[in-house]
Amino acid sequence: MRDICISQRSADRFVVRCAALAAHLNSRVFAFIRGSSFRRQATIAFGIVAMNSLLLLPTFGAEPALRIGWASADLTPDRPVLIGGQFHARVSEGVMDPVTATVLALESVRGEKPTRLIMVSCDLININDAVRDGVRERLRETLPDVAPLSIILFGTHTHSAPYTAVRPRFRPDPQTNDRPYGVDLDVMPPSEYVAFATERI
Repeated sequence: MRDICISQRSADRFVVRCAALAAHLNSRVFAFIRGSSFRRQATIAFGIVAMNSLLLLPTFGAEPALRIGWASADLTPDRPVLIGGQFHARVSEGVMDPVTATVLALESVRGEKPTRLIMVSCDLININDAVRDGVRERLRETLPDVAPLSIILFGTHTHSAPYTAVRPRFRPDPQTNDRPYGVDLDVMPPSEYVAFATERI
């Protein structure tokens, strides 16, 4: 992960410039809203507060305040699979583009206990409960210091990725279903692909 870190002298100079810019923008905005309705004044004032907060945010010194990291993993199966996204069975015939998971990790290192957030974008039609629970369980085993609920997974909603809906949603005790279309096909079982993908993620 990268540390966002600048020297104290550079930070001071940057903050002074941000303060000057904020003051200039504030004067312009206040000149614009004179005579405006109360609602418009309140809305713009809220925007000014938010803008000033962003402009004056980098007041940190030599110690890093935020760590950022990213990575990518290949989720492409090496065998034919069912393709999700339709009401009929489709079987992959090859690979045109790899199926990937892209991860952005953020860690605030201020204070005694770091705060972490991990966002994972997967080339899947959606994130089935089996994928989500599998990734979080793997996280508990490999990185016990990272809270499982700090990971957010979402799909790119492609209709050309492996089928992962092996567990029906909104049921108290869902059973794994490797024959979602009721026919036997010579493909990697969806539950096996889910195990493969969660391991890679």
